[in-house]
Amino acid sequence: MRILENLQAHNDNIAEISFFDVKELYEAAYAAKEKTEGDLGMFQALLSEAERLDQAYRAQLAMAQPFNYTHMHAPVEMRAA
Repeated sequence: MRILENLQAHNDNIAEISFFDVKELYEAAYAAKEKTEGDLGMFQALLSEAERLDQAYRAQLAMAQPFNYTHMHAPVEMRAA
């Protein structure tokens, strides 16, 4: 996805965007809004970036394929006697 290519996470795992990256950017946007009186340019820029990062995070979640352990450990009743 193009959105994922343009954004990078700011944590130890650069390949993935975390929920905390998104949350941090939203918080920064609203903190900037509180500091400004009338000039919402910084707020709008940060909010726009937060929304882009949020979209990328959700796309990343949709593409994730969780590992399935069921083939490794069969329940006791299913094991051969």
